[in-house]
Amino acid sequence: MRHLWIPDTQVRDGVPTQHLEALGNYIAAKQFERIIIAGDWWDFPSVSHFNSKEEQETLRIADDIAAGNRAMALLWKAVNKRNKRLARNKKKQYQPDKHFLFGNHEYRLERYLAEHPELASLIGYDLLDITKYGLQCHEFKKILNLDGIDYCHYFYMPKTGRPYSGMIETRLKNIGHSFTQGHDQEFAYGERQLPNGNIHHGLVAGAFYMHDETYKGPQGNAHWRGVVIKHEVRDGEYDIMKVSIDYLLRAYL
Repeated sequence: MRHLWIPDTQVRDGVPTQHLEALGNYIAAKQFERIIIAGDWWDFPSVSHFNSKEEQETLRIADDIAAGNRAMALLWKAVNKRNKRLARNKKKQYQPDKHFLFGNHEYRLERYLAEHPELASLIGYDLLDITKYGLQCHEFKKILNLDGIDYCHYFYMPKTGRPYSGMIETRLKNIGHSFTQGHDQEFAYGERQLPNGNIHHGLVAGAFYMHDETYKGPQGNAHWRGVVIKHEVRDGEYDIMKVSIDYLLRAYL
């Protein structure tokens, strides 16, 4: 059993997306059994509370939705092309188990609709091309367990609602089991061996995009960006492999 973890892409109008086509070619070639998208696929800057008036002036919800949908089509382009060829030849198609975890950026749209209920019949999650590609949707902050690993956009302290942060060893201790999350734009991985011989794996990987975020400044955009493969997944344990954007662009585009 192999899991492919796709961290936050934060797609918006005007950012490069060639890496998503490269990843799609990689998926078609490797045919992973399970694929999990971390959420924050759509950046949704048009409904962000952090925009200045100048930034807000040119932003449109329709552009945000369309940008993410184009990127999603790009990701599955190679798989769909391959499956059409297999169907013509009456051969078994590649149909992995696919999951989409809603992130706080997608939740921006839900929050905006709560503030503007008169728009509920015009915009909503149904305009996001997720189920179109066979992905199972999981609501923001709801935990998905697959083969002993808990997946969520991020994990948080039950009494405060604030996301866990800090060293990976501390997160492993607080969460108490194997977990994987996005949200934090970094890569952090650690293992915690228990007295009974079991090993808990903690993974934080929240960046799979080519653009730089201006709010992070010149010193904040040097973090690792890529996807993560988990080989031999069983009862929460696995062998980890990092795959960088640079490698995908060189080898699969």
